[in-house]
Amino acid sequence: MASGCSLQSFNSQADAQSVADNKPEQAADQFPSADPEIEYSEFDPETMYALLTAEIAAQRGRYDITLLNYVQQAVNTKDIAITKRAFRIAQYLKAGNAQLQLSKVWAEIEPNDIEANQLAAFHHARNKKYEEAMVYMEKIIELNGDADLDRLAVHSKTLAEEEQQTLLSLYMSLYQRHPHNKEVIYSLAVMQKNTGHTNDAVATLAPLLTKEPDFQPSILLQAGLLYDQKKLPEAIQYLEEQTDNFPENRKMGTLYGRLLIDDNQLDEAQSVFKGLMGQFPEVAGLRLSYALVSLENKDEEEAIEQFNLLLNSQQHTNESHFYLGRIADKNKDTEKAIQHYLSVESGTHFYSSISRASFLMAQEGLLNEALMGLEKLRQAAPDQAENFWLIEVNLLLDVDEDDLALGSINIALMDFPANSKLLYSRSMLLDKAGRLDEMEEDLRAILKTDPNNAVALNALGYTLADKTSRLMEAFELITKAYELNPNNPAILDSMGWVYYRMGNLEKSLEYLTLAYSQFPDPEVAAHLGEVLWQSGDKDSALTLWQESLKKESTNTIVEDTMKRLGAPTPTKPTTEQP
Repeated sequence: MASGCSLQSFNSQADAQSVADNKPEQAADQFPSADPEIEYSEFDPETMYALLTAEIAAQRGRYDITLLNYVQQAVNTKDIAITKRAFRIAQYLKAGNAQLQLSKVWAEIEPNDIEANQLAAFHHARNKKYEEAMVYMEKIIELNGDADLDRLAVHSKTLAEEEQQTLLSLYMSLYQRHPHNKEVIYSLAVMQKNTGHTNDAVATLAPLLTKEPDFQPSILLQAGLLYDQKKLPEAIQYLEEQTDNFPENRKMGTLYGRLLIDDNQLDEAQSVFKGLMGQFPEVAGLRLSYALVSLENKDEEEAIEQFNLLLNSQQHTNESHFYLGRIADKNKDTEKAIQHYLSVESGTHFYSSISRASFLMAQEGLLNEALMGLEKLRQAAPDQAENFWLIEVNLLLDVDEDDLALGSINIALMDFPANSKLLYSRSMLLDKAGRLDEMEEDLRAILKTDPNNAVALNALGYTLADKTSRLMEAFELITKAYELNPNNPAILDSMGWVYYRMGNLEKSLEYLTLAYSQFPDPEVAAHLGEVLWQSGDKDSALTLWQESLKKESTNTIVEDTMKRLGAPTPTKPTTEQP
């Protein structure tokens, strides 16, 4: 058949194969019935045979044949009734390639039909054919239809930089041809905002705000631009005025409330969200926002009431259980906290809830029950087992069950041998046990798959510097970690320590002083104090160590360092017996 090559060119064969392999779910929508507008007698025998074959195939569930035949005949005949039916079939079967080609055919048959151009614009944009999409959008503008330019502009925020620049150029060209079109102006400003051209967006939007002061999307965009320009007070004042003018605009009110939170005006934000919640009681997200700002504002009773109302209405249950768990946790109501945390079933807070519940259970003497719960979760959701293993390992480390943690890691690594977090945790346990060769093996395994893992580079480099004579190798590893993350205090500490071990006290002091200023940890204090001591500045070393001991009296690393260097250690106070 002559149209066979055309069919292959737009890859509907792939659509048809997908349909054949994965038949669509038979939900409420049924397969589109035969279109009465199609007059089969008008077509030549070959076309009529193909269409009748397609309908019979549909009755027998062979939708792949139906799709192929209809697309083929739409391309071949350019008949509008066949094309519309073919498109409905392609929509039902979610055949993306076919929808793209058919939308183009439809717009070719009816070039002044707004719907046809809208479908063609949408499907070309969805397939990242932006130049072709813009042609259809411009046609819609000329036909006085809704081109959805703003939707594509908003979506551009999720695209790669190269695609964003392509779209920005296309929108600029469109603006030059239609400088007075409201939709074009607004959409260009959105594109400019999304691509970081904030000042350009402000300049583009300004005339529209003057000409159309009641165009609410522009008002929202202007507020966002003020925020991007770090003009938070101006953005808040602007929205305060505009929300009075447009109290029915929920998005505007919500943005106003969020900017107030960002400015730490919590009382005002709580009032705004309470008003919005009363105005739009059917929007559960506003109740959640009100509950969260109440909690942030230390209005705990109000937050608890709102979270419980959300639970009663079965809306935002995961978030509500999580925050009720946090409130109970803070108030030392451990049993209630555990109950709420374990009721979080999915979402952003799922893993942190499971982790915290397990830790609280361990503190209550229920470590075995916590471990059994994690095992049940692994059995119920094997695709998430890796995360549950990590929770278990961290739990055991937190409660100082190093032997159990090592055992769990060994088991987990049987199923997830490349997991860098598990390997790193095991390497630290092996280091603590003095098994340096095995520790190095685990860190090398991480670096084999991720040679730029700064944490692993630093850990291996520091260990080699501290416990071996392989100083040049250690220096190379730490230097690479430093190049990857020059502001990390742990890496700065390692850099200072390896310089000390190599005899360069001046460079050592430079890095250790910087590390301690960022992170006054006992280990960093021990290192910096030792270098000061060896440099002859013993008074500064003693002062530093004494300050560290006051803050971290339970950590022995400073005291051990002082004893090793022969420095006078502070006398611990004794309690007199009566």
